[in-house]
Amino acid sequence: MSHNGKIILWGDSFSGMLVLVVAGVVEGLAGVVSFTASCGVSILDFEHPEKSLASLKAIFYKGEFDQLVDSVREGPMPVVSSDQESNPSLLKPIQAFRWFIDQGGQWNSGWVNRVTRVIPKTHVPFSPLVTAPFIKAPVLMIIGKQDEMPQISAEVQSEVFRRVKSKKQFYEIDGGHFGALYPHTPLFDEAIAVQVGFINAIL
Repeated sequence: MSHNGKIILWGDSFSGMLVLVVAGVVEGLAGVVSFTASCGVSILDFEHPEKSLASLKAIFYKGEFDQLVDSVREGPMPVVSSDQESNPSLLKPIQAFRWFIDQGGQWNSGWVNRVTRVIPKTHVPFSPLVTAPFIKAPVLMIIGKQDEMPQISAEVQSEVFRRVKSKKQFYEIDGGHFGALYPHTPLFDEAIAVQVGFINAIL
């Protein structure tokens, strides 16, 4: 989002992780809002943090992802499925199925229940654990209590937040991964209020 020339990155789930990575690579941001970020399941340490960041920047600036060897390639497959045995999907928890079908299934949404997952091999892992110490913009991290998604660890989320050195705010909200993403609900309104308060404070 942009306001009077100021840019704030916002992301949820996987994109909640992406904005934390990008914020450590891109200069001049006004702020970062990361919602229920998928930061991984294990804490990674780096012997030479500056060199790791430089390697990650080089990957971004070179931009030749199609020339990298894939470490993972899955799909096409459903994003969500109600029957993991006969029709396995990328996201397996039933809460994911309920949210995507409810929201994506609305009239004229344009959403298609199909995805291909590709993870290229890189010298440095694509992780906010690399970039967090180098983020200069203010950061708001909102995490869901008892998040049910397999690739999300509250311990790792907390470690990412700990490594951020800029102005920062940490907020836990009920409802797991998807509870605060249902519009016109108390949890949705709570999440919006926290984000609006943070954005107003930094603009």
